[in-house]
Amino acid sequence: MGDICSLYYDKWIRASYRLLDYLVEAAEVWDALPDYRKEGKLVYFGQLVSYLAILRTGESTGKLTRAQIRKLRNLERLAEKAQKLIGYLEAKENERRVKAETGAATSETAASGEEAGGKPGEPEADS
Repeated sequence: MGDICSLYYDKWIRASYRLLDYLVEAAEVWDALPDYRKEGKLVYFGQLVSYLAILRTGESTGKLTRAQIRKLRNLERLAEKAQKLIGYLEAKENERRVKAETGAATSETAASGEEAGGKPGEPEADS
């Protein structure tokens, strides 16, 4: 039965390392990614906390092998840095969203001025 448990937790260890690899790859090309990919990746990166929680639970119940505990410690150390990077990417994405919303509101205001009979870029004529 110990083998089955260790295989179960190996899956979460591999998933955690894979997530960290994807995080590094995505961070390198973040600005070139389309918006929908950025949002999806941020959701995926948020799963790191859950993966580590599963592994910590396995450790607290005594189901991890010594090798798995070593890998967990390494993952915890890497996760600290990864959380900072994820926070940075989230802040950058939120900043982009705010700029897009502000730009959309500005263009709607300009469009409503055009609908009122004004021409873009020209001052209104006094009657």
